[in-house]
Amino acid sequence: MIAVTALIAVAGCSSDTPKIDARDLIGEWAVVEGASVGARSGTPRDADHATESGDFILPNAPAIDWTLRVMEADERGFIGEWCSPAQCKSLAGAVRRDGTAIMADEDSVFALSRDGDALELCLMTPGESFQVVACHLLRSR
Repeated sequence: MIAVTALIAVAGCSSDTPKIDARDLIGEWAVVEGASVGARSGTPRDADHATESGDFILPNAPAIDWTLRVMEADERGFIGEWCSPAQCKSLAGAVRRDGTAIMADEDSVFALSRDGDALELCLMTPGESFQVVACHLLRSR
């Protein structure tokens, strides 16, 4: 079991994984249609998450109109917004030593990795009455 855990840890930090430079994130990144997966549970309290409990986000679903905007960045830190059609929420992010990034806004945490010329953004929104875990492919606008 320890060997399997070590193998997974090493594989996750492969030197072949494209690295993120936070300065390259400056601009707008939009969700790609048909490239989102995840699940939602519970009852949302806002218009951003209009959904039914147990609703799955499937790869063939219509594009979700979310946008990542990065306004300021240095090599390993950045500030921006995660925007729905209804509102934008401020976020802060940091690039990890393995070249992936983590971010947080007021109610969600995010993981970000490079996928060729695109980004894979995975988010987790925990809560007492509503939870979301989803991954989206984003492309620069």
